[in-house]
Amino acid sequence: MYPHFWDSYHRNSATFLCVFDISILNIFLSSVFLTHNLRVNHNSIFISLLILLITTFSIAFYLVIHTTSPFWLTVAFNNQTAFCCLTGPVLYFYIRSVLTD
Repeated sequence: MYPHFWDSYHRNSATFLCVFDISILNIFLSSVFLTHNLRVNHNSIFISLLILLITTFSIAFYLVIHTTSPFWLTVAFNNQTAFCCLTGPVLYFYIRSVLTD
């Protein structure tokens, strides 16, 4: 009755909505964490940036697996590839600032 891709399309779109909702929630929570804890603890800059980077990577990797549009693939990876190298230094500076405080 339905095409063979119908079930997998709806399953993937529901999964995408869950990943997208959790990613938006992570972005919101990291921005709230940054704004409310910046004056008290400067380490919140590094942990918020780390959460933001990991969240954007999860969206980019999900797009690679489940999208067929070459435009969104290039947007996801050409813009995110330069930031991939920042997760290690951000984590290092966060741990260093926690240990020194």
